Amino acid sequence: CDQATAPGADTVCALRPQQRETLAGAPVDTLFYFYLRGRLTRISITLPERHFAQVVDAFKARYGEGEVRAESVRTYQGVAHQDRIHTWRRGETSLQAQRYAGRLDKSLVRYSDEAALRGPSRSPAVDPKQDL
Repeated sequence: CDQATAPGADTVCALRPQQRETLAGAPVDTLFYFYLRGRLTRISITLPERHFAQVVDAFKARYGEGEVRAESVRTYQGVAHQDRIHTWRRGETSLQAQRYAGRLDKSLVRYSDEAALRGPSRSPAVDPKQDL
């Protein structure tokens, strides 16, 4: 893990060069864990696009259908492709699978915890000397 200056993270951990990981049996290309004040705020995973349907099917089996939206993306040559973005929400956490991640051969999976990004909340009525 390394210290980070990324928004919402002060520490980022990643796979080591020789480490291998899978998600729903699909090989993972990159895996990053983002922490803020010791609490996991986000996970970002890229994987080959050819495994996107396999991963989404596993998420559907575990979390239900979720929300789906489609967007059109274009290559530099002007060819249009339909990008599908699946989202599952539970409380203040979300899991998102995006078919195309900046390239047509890469997909992206993101987990985020909005409560962790906000950090601990403190009621203004609490005396700071008594919350130790």
